[in-house]
Amino acid sequence: MGESRQGYRKAITRTHTNSACRQELLAWMNGLLQLNITKVEQCGTGAAYCQIYDSIFLDLPMSRVKFNANSEYQYLENFKILSNCFRKHHVDRPLTVEQLTKCKMQDNLEFLQWTKRYWDQYYPGGDYDAVARRKGAGASTPAPAPTSARTSTSANTGARRPMGGAGAGAGAAPRTTSRQTGSGGQASTQLQQKNAELMETVQGLERERDFYFSKLRDIELLIQQAMEADQALEEDEGSLLKQIQTILYSTEEGFEIPAEAETEGAVEGGVEKNLKLASEPLPRPKPDQHLVQVLAVGLNPVDIKPAEAFIGRFAVKKPATPGFDFAGRIVTPASGSKLKAGQLVYGAANANPLAGGALAEYIAAPAATVCSIPAGVSPLDAAGVPVAAITAYSSLIPYIKSGARVFLNGGSGGVGTYGIQIAKAVGAHVTVSCSGRNAELCRSLGADEILDYTKRPLLAQLKDAVTAAGRPFDHVADYVFSDPDLYYKAHTYTTSSAKFVEVASGPNLPFIRFALGANIVPGVLGGGRRKLVIFVADVKSENLEPVSKLMAEGKVKTITDQVFSFENVAEAVKRLKTGRATGKVIVDVAGKGQQ
Repeated sequence: MGESRQGYRKAITRTHTNSACRQELLAWMNGLLQLNITKVEQCGTGAAYCQIYDSIFLDLPMSRVKFNANSEYQYLENFKILSNCFRKHHVDRPLTVEQLTKCKMQDNLEFLQWTKRYWDQYYPGGDYDAVARRKGAGASTPAPAPTSARTSTSANTGARRPMGGAGAGAGAAPRTTSRQTGSGGQASTQLQQKNAELMETVQGLERERDFYFSKLRDIELLIQQAMEADQALEEDEGSLLKQIQTILYSTEEGFEIPAEAETEGAVEGGVEKNLKLASEPLPRPKPDQHLVQVLAVGLNPVDIKPAEAFIGRFAVKKPATPGFDFAGRIVTPASGSKLKAGQLVYGAANANPLAGGALAEYIAAPAATVCSIPAGVSPLDAAGVPVAAITAYSSLIPYIKSGARVFLNGGSGGVGTYGIQIAKAVGAHVTVSCSGRNAELCRSLGADEILDYTKRPLLAQLKDAVTAAGRPFDHVADYVFSDPDLYYKAHTYTTSSAKFVEVASGPNLPFIRFALGANIVPGVLGGGRRKLVIFVADVKSENLEPVSKLMAEGKVKTITDQVFSFENVAEAVKRLKTGRATGKVIVDVAGKGQQ
């Protein structure tokens, strides 16, 4: 009983101490900033923190700090200003923005306590006119620093304020006898201030509008993708997705389908609904191009996503022949090439992946993107190699060595199946994510550990894997872009020197926003703390050669999900778009392979 009572009293004592500490801090802060903050939690907007540090350094853009912030977006804007201040003045304290902006008492209390200690040490002394600084006026000139760097932390020790009000500090402008000081001048000044405040409010509302509009657009795209993948969702008027779509497109008059002009130029209904076989003249190759008879084509997301996205209006000329990766036989070699007529080759149909062109019986392929097929490798297998295998190779080989612990997100897909084999060829320990039904496939390719993403969140499983192994991962390659937090939280399961390679998933808004944000937002503001490498495959003969060597040695092979006939390309595209293909989707153009 006595022990329990003692523990209870300790808790009460601690609460009382924290309460007293909070009251002292609030009194000090309100005295310094001439505010009326009643709770420590209110500091989570970031505005008060900005001005405390402005009282030390006198160079924060206080006119941009939002003291009336009422949204997370505005809180983050304030903390960006504070983060810039910390970097500029080398303030050695991480800004845990994600926690502070939740406006929880304990997080903000700890940060405010640290800030007070920093202020005690570095405040230059003299008067600080907080109100004038908030209105954009210059700060008063600080007095020489006192002989002792610290000041009292008593609740009664506020900032040294000017005796004569906001304008009476040492740096206040002198009064004049000009008419501008009359009532007319005061009214004009007040109107200008009011106008400036309104302009700032409007700008803030516009930024907030754009912020939430982008979120709604992301939701719209996710719904469209889900309905394209499952036609039943489109037809079920009572489904949750259909109801959300109805809300997104509703107007004052009721439901309204987006105007046709919004999708003009993009592929209507999906690539698979806009394909047809057509007879065309044989291409006339340039001196640096091979004339190639195409035997097989390996499909990739880049063959589909740009044409169906907004960018397709501008980047993809129509009519267009899709397809990038191919395997075939040279009919006429390029001028000066070592390759001979009749030789089996594989590579890219075009230097520009958006140009495509592979899904044809004959193509003019750049000599720089073509390589001979290794002995013992079939054209059907070779057709799946270029983009996927080069992506896997380039996302791993420059960053890992034997014994490295590697995590591959998306082990059973077209890139992941190559990635497992290439990492094992180096001698790495490989952990992959996949669904339970594909676990055996990944193990057969050499994966040492499987994380089933359908059972538990990947982040939790990764942390458990680190605990079990007793060491974090040395490298991460993300082949599916399933969760941005895998990057933003990578510091919780990787070494400090680890690289995070993100394979570009296509020109969609979520990925573009991630790519821009991850490279702009610093770690102290909630950004990633590991080096991010965004990778786009560059299919050239010199990049194909090391993959060819691994294939010739039997260390890497193509895993084929399904082979489709040339006449059945639309079904091949549908299969790829499901996102459930294990390995590569291949089109047998010449009809020589198994159907």
